[in-house]
Amino acid sequence: MVTEAQIRKIVENAIGLAPNALDNALGAGQTLIDRIQTAGMGGIVGMPTFSGKEDENGNDWIRQFEIAFKISGRIAGNVEGGVCRQNKANVAITCLRGTALQWYNEEKERVAANLVNWCDHNDDRNLKNKLIDRFTREDVKRRKMIELTRIKQEKNESVEEYTRRFRSILRIATRGQVLHEMYQVNYYIQGLEPTLGYQIRRSNPANLNDGINIARREEEAKNELIMKTTDVNIEQIRQEKNIEEILKEETNKKEENEIYKKMQKPVNEKDIDKLSKALEQFRAEKIAMGEMLNEIKNQQRDINRNTNPRNARIMRCML
Repeated sequence: MVTEAQIRKIVENAIGLAPNALDNALGAGQTLIDRIQTAGMGGIVGMPTFSGKEDENGNDWIRQFEIAFKISGRIAGNVEGGVCRQNKANVAITCLRGTALQWYNEEKERVAANLVNWCDHNDDRNLKNKLIDRFTREDVKRRKMIELTRIKQEKNESVEEYTRRFRSILRIATRGQVLHEMYQVNYYIQGLEPTLGYQIRRSNPANLNDGINIARREEEAKNELIMKTTDVNIEQIRQEKNIEEILKEETNKKEENEIYKKMQKPVNEKDIDKLSKALEQFRAEKIAMGEMLNEIKNQQRDINRNTNPRNARIMRCML
């Protein structure tokens, strides 16, 4: 009869847990299934996936995978005689999707012995390095570098959201190389909303992080000023309107209020006399204009009467 200890060993080997991961006594109310989930952190569930898309960073994915694999408590595999952490490589393969998975399958069909290890050796058997090489393409980097020089802060986009987009593009554009801080700062500033960008440039940030922090502070100060002067909460309505629209609305309100105030002022007799004279002058000019138009119409009719018979005679002569 199979003992509980033997069952634990079988389960550990079957799902790739570290030796003796299930040996400790179960807690009150805890089942063996609970222990397996705790030891393995749910197995592959929670492992980051990688599809090989342009906006994905292979190095970022590998870092995330390394952390998730370590937490899972799985066995990476032996490192000897050309074999290097093959268990870890197998788990990584299950995380591939889309283009990345297609590439893996094509490579295995070409040479079945390739892509079986997970290490830092630069050879065809190393899945980790080959994955980085394949999905760090120069044409993608060039395209992202161009995108980096043209990035613009969108309407209603906060500094935080813009910064997130900028950093994502920057990581892909600079894979395997370093872009000087001066260029990073310049590209970041020129993409900001013009007024905000001007304020950041005046501060002359030493590096990208300084520029980002200054941009955040400037945005907070600007939003606070608008809230104090207009009683408008910028963060609550950022998704609906931009700051320029808000300021325009508030300006219109003030102008309307000024007109309303003028309308509420008392009117004296002099103002009434001026208005009456202006109306009388307008009526007189309107009457004169009407008479002039009638005179022009009469003259036009006389011209037409004199012209039509002459045209008729000319037509008869031509016939």
